[in-house]
Amino acid sequence: GRQPGNGGGVLGIFDGASASYNLTPSWHITGSTGVPKVDELNARRYFYSIGTDFGPLAQRWYGGFYYLYQFVEGVEDRNAVGAELRYFEPKRTVYSLFDYDLGFGELNIAMLQANWQTQSNTSYSLLLDHRKTPALQATSVLIGAAQTSYSELTQFYTSAQLRDMARLHTPEWNFYDFNVTHPVSKALQLGGGV
Repeated sequence: GRQPGNGGGVLGIFDGASASYNLTPSWHITGSTGVPKVDELNARRYFYSIGTDFGPLAQRWYGGFYYLYQFVEGVEDRNAVGAELRYFEPKRTVYSLFDYDLGFGELNIAMLQANWQTQSNTSYSLLLDHRKTPALQATSVLIGAAQTSYSELTQFYTSAQLRDMARLHTPEWNFYDFNVTHPVSKALQLGGGV
C-alpha cells in the first residue's frame, strides 16, 4: 500500500511494501520496495532499499545506513548509499544525514543540524545543509524537457548523454544558519542569527 518513504534513501511517498526485523533490541534491518509516487513525471520507476537502524547506543546515539537502487524503464535512475546519525540528550541534539549517488559519483546531501542549551538557558543552533534539489537521478532530465516521458528521450539520446543532461538540470542548494538566543527575563529574550 501507500508508504511514507521517510527513510532508507527513499525520496517521498511510494506504493509498495516496507519491513523491518529486530536483530537485537538496538539493531534492526530494514527494507522496502515499490514505485515512487511522483505525479509530474511520466516514467515507470521502481526501487528497492535495504538498511540498518540502530539505537539507542550509549543511551544517546541513534542512526542507520542504507543502500537504494532505483530503475526507470530498465535503466539505473538512482544508486545511492547513505547514513544518518542522531544524538539526543535534554539540552543537546545533533542530527546529520549524508546521501551519495554511486552511479553519478556525486554527493546528493550533506546535512548537519545541532542545538545546544547552556545552564544559563542561552540557546545555540547551527544548520549546515548542502544538497542537490531535487536529488540527482536520471529522471531529472525530464525537468523542463519538451518530451513528456523518459522512454521518448531514450530515442534521441544515449544513456550517458541523458545522465549528463540530468546533472545540468539538477541545481545545488547550500544553506548555512547560526542562531543564538538568551532570556533576559521571563517575558523577554534577545537573539541574533547569521
